[in-house]
Amino acid sequence: MTATIAISISQIELAPGSAIKIDGVNWENYITLLKELGDNRPTRIAYNNGVLEIRMPGQLHEAANRVLAAIAKRKPYPAYRSYISRRIRF
Repeated sequence: MTATIAISISQIELAPGSAIKIDGVNWENYITLLKELGDNRPTRIAYNNGVLEIRMPGQLHEAANRVLAAIAKRKPYPAYRSYISRRIRF
């Protein structure tokens, strides 16, 4: 037996490192959900063939994410820029 419960997605609370999967979601509902939640949200949302997955990353994941983002924001080394300006490919 399957029960259907209608609640707002914002009422769902997930513990760090946990996830929830919801079957039977269409693409339009997924896009609407992304627009409603916006970009500044703690959860990660994925969609694949009618399955919506909402995941709350753990603390280790978030720490690694911040480190990688800081590395990516750094400017390239000057030597690398000279390769680019001379159009040298590696």
